[in-house]
Amino acid sequence: MTTQAHIIGRLTEQSRLQDIFQEIQQGKGRIILFAGEAGIGKTALAEECLAQSGLNVFIGRAMENATPPYGPIISALRDCHRQKIGEKIDLGNFRQYLAFLLPELGPAPETVDNEMLVEALSAALAGIANIGPAAIFLDDIQWADNATLEILPVLADRLRNHPLLILATYRSDEIPRGHRIRWLRNELRRRRQLQEISVEALSRHDAAVLIERVLGASPVSDLTELIFQRTMGVPLFVEELSAALVNQGCVRKTTRKNNAWKRWNAWRIVRN
Repeated sequence: MTTQAHIIGRLTEQSRLQDIFQEIQQGKGRIILFAGEAGIGKTALAEECLAQSGLNVFIGRAMENATPPYGPIISALRDCHRQKIGEKIDLGNFRQYLAFLLPELGPAPETVDNEMLVEALSAALAGIANIGPAAIFLDDIQWADNATLEILPVLADRLRNHPLLILATYRSDEIPRGHRIRWLRNELRRRRQLQEISVEALSRHDAAVLIERVLGASPVSDLTELIFQRTMGVPLFVEELSAALVNQGCVRKTTRKNNAWKRWNAWRIVRN
């Protein structure tokens, strides 16, 4: 397995993703849920691993309070067309139905029932996979519309023999009782297709590496412990607190030396 240069830690998650990418290359379709709290680094980890996966990658994101029916999937299909791959997909009679959601494809019927939309979207994703092993990355599906969440188990069934990965991230701390993602997980589990990767906080060691990356020099141990305890190893908070401590003058860079009289810069807490 090749470790991504910009990823700190996450060896278990990277290993699992590498195994999944190999299965996709072999023609075994998968839907993978990528769970973790806000700021934990789900999106960055997924994007960096996908960039090195060898798959054609198309991205769709859900937006808070602004996601139309099938919005993230439609966004991914538009990304496919921007990359000129969509032009190669033969949709046959399904093109007119897909045009109901993607007007740029041409004339569409005035009304289309949901069953035909599902068929058209399934055909489009199968067409993408037929061009070459691919990944549809759906980010922040805790904000996705119900239509998107409800079609995912259907796609899991229909695309299982196509080289297509659907990788969907969601914030596990924003899923209250009754949220449709709970239904999605249960439905995938019922079909024996639930595969989920949980992204956890950084260890103390990995948090220290991230702090050093942000500061540009090694932090002393008490500074590392302070930042780790305040942020609980959540990468976004580690970065923000490290930068804030510098900007507010709470830490300063000093020169240290060891027994061999070698000197190096280190960050330490300013004591009043």
